[in-house]
Amino acid sequence: MARQLTPVSIRKQKGQGGFISPTIGRKFLIDNHFTGQVNSLEVYDVTGLRVELIKGSNLTGWSADFMPAGLYVIIAKTKEGQMNSQKVMVK
Repeated sequence: MARQLTPVSIRKQKGQGGFISPTIGRKFLIDNHFTGQVNSLEVYDVTGLRVELIKGSNLTGWSADFMPAGLYVIIAKTKEGQMNSQKVMVK
């Protein structure tokens, strides 16, 4: 079954300017600069399947304790509607 995707403009965060740290591990924290601005995190696996959606006004990060090792993309949405993405490696 194919699903139709809606194109969305997302800024990619690279290198030192990312909104999540660390980029390798099992616990990923939102950088202090972005704390309070992010109101949702969407986490996707390498197949494009959304594996987690976290909503709230006091988000601090994402715990991958129950996820298999691999590459994931985290998309952060701010209260203003801005979206940023960053790749992380779960080990």
